[in-house]
Amino acid sequence: MEVYRQVSESLARFIEEKKITLPLNQTTVKELQEWKPILNLNTEIEEWNSGCKGLCRLRGMIQDQEEPELSIGFYTENGRLESCLYGNYMENAQFVDGIFVQRYPVVCVPVPGEGLEVEMPRVVFYNEMGEHLVVTSVVDLIGIALNGEFHVVDIARNRQFQADCTWRESVLRGLEMCIGDSLAAELLLYNLLSKIQERSSLIGNLCLNFTNVSSKSETIIKSLKTLTRAVCIQLTLDFLNTQDLTPRKNLETERLSQSPLQIPNNTLLILDETKLSQGTLTPKGLENVNVLLQLVQSQSLSYDFGYSKINFPTDLKIIVLSQGRSFLKIPTSCSLLSPINEYIFTDEDRSYVSFYADFAVSLPDELTKTAQEYFVSKRKDNKITVEDLHQLLLLTRYTAQSHGILQAQPSHWSHAISLSTQLIERAKV
Repeated sequence: MEVYRQVSESLARFIEEKKITLPLNQTTVKELQEWKPILNLNTEIEEWNSGCKGLCRLRGMIQDQEEPELSIGFYTENGRLESCLYGNYMENAQFVDGIFVQRYPVVCVPVPGEGLEVEMPRVVFYNEMGEHLVVTSVVDLIGIALNGEFHVVDIARNRQFQADCTWRESVLRGLEMCIGDSLAAELLLYNLLSKIQERSSLIGNLCLNFTNVSSKSETIIKSLKTLTRAVCIQLTLDFLNTQDLTPRKNLETERLSQSPLQIPNNTLLILDETKLSQGTLTPKGLENVNVLLQLVQSQSLSYDFGYSKINFPTDLKIIVLSQGRSFLKIPTSCSLLSPINEYIFTDEDRSYVSFYADFAVSLPDELTKTAQEYFVSKRKDNKITVEDLHQLLLLTRYTAQSHGILQAQPSHWSHAISLSTQLIERAKV
């Protein structure tokens, strides 16, 4: 196999450079332990499928992690030292004692929200590539498919997108078409650009509740799936009472069950309550409601490992579609007033959202002072709360971010006040 040939040649060059000979001594053992192959992977590589063998590319989400493994690192063949990396084991080979490779096996699944439904192999990372893996991470890999395993050779380099902030108006027009009006469209855009900037106080979190949705939720969901990676969960009474939203470790199989909420960061999570009827919640239903409340209020998901529970931080863009106010107590809600129509977004629209979601906007001291003075003046008449101020600052940041501006300006603050005023007036309708 070509990649094994490259590994062998890279090792041979290293051995020649370091003047390594058999038998190995303590110094050469250490050098081989730290060796990494230099490979040329600048060729067209096919996407992985269930029948794929050899070098291919795989994209997936890490759903579970197995215990790390120690594996023999080298063997000798005809007096020549060879590497055991990437599943390169030879029958009846003479393995070299004392040099090991650290293997990090994980379970990968198709990335939720990207539409692929295929079974994936056990994925094995090697050495430092596997040291900082986290569940729900999206990985794009180049590796070798062999005997039901995918041995990671390198991280795939994705093409970097550039976007023009003038596409903002195009995205807003599309959102207005599929969500009904300009106020709701702008709030939804800011949700799509949102990202947790400070974990302890959840600065950046902008969950939204769109009400008065009724039977049009499918149209909204279908449209948004053409704009960004999106996962929709239909919250019905039966779903809440029967499904398990908590990822749990099966202590017999040592596998983590996949929860519908186990999805990658930066994914749009749509919780659809429009078909939620009245009824009694079972203990499982109450547990699931608490899981959803924790996700919305603290952007975290609890994993049950049998003997302990661990909260994993999330960074999801969450919107709730409902007829009345959501039972999840979303702070920012907006009633939809206009007709909703299906809309298909363009590649440019998708590039805009993806590109500007990574912008980090700062608030200059003068603007912070303006916000403080505004708060003090409104506080005298009990017309503002601390939560209201935080929302205004958040809307200011995302107004600037949506225009591709890294430092918020007074005009962005004024626009945030206008949006907040419109939300208050909308609530009276």
